[in-house]
Amino acid sequence: MKANNKLEEAVRARLDTDEQLRTANLSISADVTKNEVTLSGTVDSEATRSKAVELAKSAQVGVIVNDKIKVKPRRSNTAPQEQTAYV
Repeated sequence: MKANNKLEEAVRARLDTDEQLRTANLSISADVTKNEVTLSGTVDSEATRSKAVELAKSAQVGVIVNDKIKVKPRRSNTAPQEQTAYV
């Protein structure tokens, strides 16, 4: 349905305004008959998830956002490294 695509594109345009969300692996599915958008995928923090939901809500007046985004923190590169001591 073309109207669904337009709503999906409007949400994507909002998400693309944020650097982290532009590169996030998020899917957008819209149902204009319900004025509803579903976001799914994975982000690396709760703050990023919240921002995605807020930006999606701003894409169209009164849109309902179903949040199916999973938060999966990135692995840290600060883990202790094994060091070899030479005597």
